[in-house]
Amino acid sequence: MATFVGAVLKYLCYSLYAVDEHGIHSPFIYTFYNQVIKNNSFVKVNEIELLRKQYEKNNTLIEQQDYGANPKNRPQKISDIARKSVSSLRINAIYYKIIQYTRPEVIIELGTCLGINTLYMSHACPQARIYTMEGCSTLAGICSQNFINKNITLITGNIDDTIQPLLDKLKKIDFVLIDANHTYLATTRYFDEIASRTHQNSVIVIDDISWSSGMMRAWKYIKKHPKVTLNLDLFRFGIVFFNKNLSKQTVMLKY
Repeated sequence: MATFVGAVLKYLCYSLYAVDEHGIHSPFIYTFYNQVIKNNSFVKVNEIELLRKQYEKNNTLIEQQDYGANPKNRPQKISDIARKSVSSLRINAIYYKIIQYTRPEVIIELGTCLGINTLYMSHACPQARIYTMEGCSTLAGICSQNFINKNITLITGNIDDTIQPLLDKLKKIDFVLIDANHTYLATTRYFDEIASRTHQNSVIVIDDISWSSGMMRAWKYIKKHPKVTLNLDLFRFGIVFFNKNLSKQTVMLKY
């Protein structure tokens, strides 16, 4: 009940204070908003959307190892996972446009699931190196066949154990999508570990920032992080920048 009330209050706040291009004063945010968030040039990738439909029709039961909040360590249909846990095309499109805009060389995704977001990121920036991390070996096995001959490295295992060895191997990190263990402790830990390796032009997206009280607390923590400057709050997800030339602030944006 408390989580529901908190989410309602956050949505009311978002509805009252979210702005579009007419309410944006920062030139950086104005450009980003118009070239990324409100840019309608995105065209869905038929190959990826066909795969999504196949998943949504696949009633095969699989064992799922879930390390996140409210773990569902029981057999689930692939179709249910595809409908409930995979980002919508609208969200895929925004992540796609962020990557096209920022042109990252190194991308990390926490939470591969069925790999739809991963494939869109690969399509958006085929020259980047993408490292996607999935805790469930069954899901990893399903989506791995779709990553063959692509710029994607799939890392399987509990992200608590696999993230630091990956970070130790990388000289820099340009773009990160955090969409994994939806608990306060895990999200803030992952963010701290990744933020220590960010640079001036790094961008981190945190999905489901309004999903639970834990995620809302995590978002508040992230906004106050000493390395973070600008935060863009789109209710469903947040976008974090580390550019020291930007004012430290949070702006709620309509989309």
